Amino acid sequence: MNRDEIVTILIETISGIQKLTGRPDEPILPTTKPLEDLEDFDSLNAFEVTVEISEIIGRDIDVGIFGIFPNKKVPKKITIEDIAENIFQKLN
Repeated sequence: MNRDEIVTILIETISGIQKLTGRPDEPILPTTKPLEDLEDFDSLNAFEVTVEISEIIGRDIDVGIFGIFPNKKVPKKITIEDIAENIFQKLN
């Protein structure tokens, strides 16, 4: 799985969660920062996305890839491209 495929999966998954929860259908781009740019998207939603992505790729992923738990490797409020890169690095 390459970075672009991961970006696509992230966008589709995040968009699906936003729609399921009745939030506005906002454009989600690779440069979108889900925790900052999307209306009412929060850490619980990030956890839901993480679980879904883990099932899709067949590997456990920590919710920290969204920057929820600040550390030196992952800053808070990162873009979908950054999240995809974190997942890609975990897979390889």
